[in-house]
Amino acid sequence: MQTFKKLTIEANRHLRLADHMTYVTYPMLKETKLLLSILMNIDKALKKALDAYLHYERLYKRISFFPDDFQTKLDIFQRSAGIRHDLRQYPQLIKEIDSILKKHKESPVEFVKGDKLIICSQDYRTRTLQISDVKTYLIKAKPFIFRLSNILKEDEFNRRRKR
Repeated sequence: MQTFKKLTIEANRHLRLADHMTYVTYPMLKETKLLLSILMNIDKALKKALDAYLHYERLYKRISFFPDDFQTKLDIFQRSAGIRHDLRQYPQLIKEIDSILKKHKESPVEFVKGDKLIICSQDYRTRTLQISDVKTYLIKAKPFIFRLSNILKEDEFNRRRKR
């Protein structure tokens, strides 16, 4: 239970940081390169939340051991989370954000054009990232993290009640 609680707290911390950067820091600085930092924090929050959920499921023996491979974790999450807690829409969001960050790491060229960050691939296919995209990802990520926090609170409440 301690691992689940720790990971949930870390996920909330990264989400709050991404939220602050999106709605306070970015409007003040108008620095388009901040979009990647915000997206990285959303990604960290989602991955910590994913790990927390899998540890929670493992604690109650609903799933067996899972490797530290991202794709395997996501597959296990898709099979178990959608049924029990109605979290079916989040694997796609996690994949999408992870894909953008991978493209950024692999890209030979990226540049700022106006308020957009353009990421080019090896064959110069482009991916545009702007503040509205980041806000959309943040809005979609919040309910997932909040649901995990609620699972933690309900579990603690039930444990106290049984004593």
